[in-house]
Formats: sequence, C-alpha cells, structure tokens
Amino acid sequence: EQTAQVLETSTTRLVAGLQDPQADPTARWRLAGWEEAINSFLSNPIMGTGFGEPFDWYSGRALVENRPHNTYLTIQLKTGLTGIGPFLFIVLSFYIYALRAFWQAAALQHKAVLLALIAAHAGLSVFGFFNLLLESPYLAIFYWGIMGVLVAVEQRRLDFSRQGMVG
Repeated sequence: EQTAQVLETSTTRLVAGLQDPQADPTARWRLAGWEEAINSFLSNPIMGTGFGEPFDWYSGRALVENRPHNTYLTIQLKTGLTGIGPFLFIVLSFYIYALRAFWQAAALQHKAVLLALIAAHAGLSVFGFFNLLLESPYLAIFYWGIMGVLVAVEQRRLDFSRQGMVG
C-alpha cells in the first residue's frame, strides 16, 4: 500500500512537471541552470569558459554553484565550439557506424547484440540531457565502454567474414 502511494505521488509529480515545468521546483532549477549555461556559452562561443572556471546561477533567490545537469551543455559551456564540435562528430560517427553494422549483420544473434548496445548507449545519451553523465568516471566508463565494445564486436564479425567464417 505504501509503495503504491509513493509510486502514485511520484508519477503525479512527473506528469505535472512535464505539463508545466515552471510548477516543478526541480525542473525550474534545471531550466534556470540551462539558460545560464547557454548565456555563458554565448559570451565565449569559440573556446568556452574553460574547465577551471566556476559555474553558478541564481535559482529564485538562492545562488547555485553546480553544473547545469546537462552533460552536453556542460561540454559546450566549458569547451565552446572547439570542444562540442569534435564531441558531436565522434558520437554521430559512432551512431552511423553502429546502425550500418546493425543493418549489414546477417546473424540474428549478432543483430541482437548490436541492438542491445545501441539501445544502452542511446539510453545513456538521453540521460545526459538531464543529468551528469561524462563529468565523473562512474557513468562515463559505460558511455565510452559501450562504444568500444560495439566497435570490437563489429570488427570481430568483419574479421570472421574476411576469413570466410560465419559471424
């Protein structure tokens, strides 16, 4: 009964926050941080603010000294276009490679592994829009690791194909 109540309250709050983000204190806090991150980026769009510079903003009357809880805005804020550009190139190249590998794979088992890796990485990528993903090694290792595993799996399949083995 208590679990059902907690679930209902959480679901109601989530739906209300999606319908009206300004009514949800957490969404309002994030939106204020994102707005400040974009404004800070626009003051130095080429090089960004740098890694040693603190990031803070006001949420209501409170001074918040924290990252904007959006990995991509953090990269853009700290490194400018010189950092976010290569980052996006690497990630988009990975997804193009991964999707090509998926469509070219003949074995159902190989397709399933590729699809699982693509889905896991996409899930982490979406998470990065709303939280800290690459700012610490605890989640970043999975983000980059999944990319490496997918490339290794596909390269192994290609090696088997070249040798005339089924893969």
